[in-house]
Amino acid sequence: RKALSRAPMFEAQHVIAVSDALAQNIIGRHGLTADRINVIARGADMDTYAEEVVSAHRTISLANELGLSEDARPVVLTMGRITKTSGHRTLVRAVAAGVDADALFLLVGDDEDGAGAALEAEIIAAGLGGVFRRALPVEDTPAALKLSSLVCEASPTHGGQVLIEAQAMGRPVIAPNAGAAPEMVEHDSSGWLFPEGDAAALSQVLQSALAMDDSARAHIGMAGRARVRSRFTLSDMLNATLDVYERASGL
Repeated sequence: RKALSRAPMFEAQHVIAVSDALAQNIIGRHGLTADRINVIARGADMDTYAEEVVSAHRTISLANELGLSEDARPVVLTMGRITKTSGHRTLVRAVAAGVDADALFLLVGDDEDGAGAALEAEIIAAGLGGVFRRALPVEDTPAALKLSSLVCEASPTHGGQVLIEAQAMGRPVIAPNAGAAPEMVEHDSSGWLFPEGDAAALSQVLQSALAMDDSARAHIGMAGRARVRSRFTLSDMLNATLDVYERASGL
């Protein structure tokens, strides 16, 4: 919100937005028109976010750090800050609604204004203390993604970086059908979209995804990886950005 209120943004000849959703959000503000907006999606470094380059040492080290080394349950990973308005409560309600699967839901991220403590209280009240686990942000994101069976984006996002990186790692993704997610995720192909805030719908998606065998989930993951390779690589993002700079400088 602060970035969108800065005058230089609206005086510029060229503005870069990281998704069509963000572009639509800022069109019309302070006279900003569509012809001045360049949509350039974020990209994943395919030399970093690739399952084959993440060593067993890295994954074992992180599993030990997170207390997962002795836990054989499939991990549903959610990464992002917990706030009073984030979608983490929807995820908790979805699991409480009856996700009949022996899975561990790992919430990685910090929190603000006591939202994390309030969420933990809700988890305990729902009898899900052994199902959810919280962890602070990790430095080795590719290793965290490799440890997961599914990646669930709790809140709408304008950039979708986690969704892109998870798909690059071959992990099926779940996200609200809002913000940039419909641009990043092909529903029923590289992952699944659910109506924002709809815990019942998310519960059904989780149930179906966790009921799949490893081979079926791997097939979804391969589709996501192919999608990122074709549309959301770091080199694509850099080339498109340099093109905007060249046009802006008249080269």
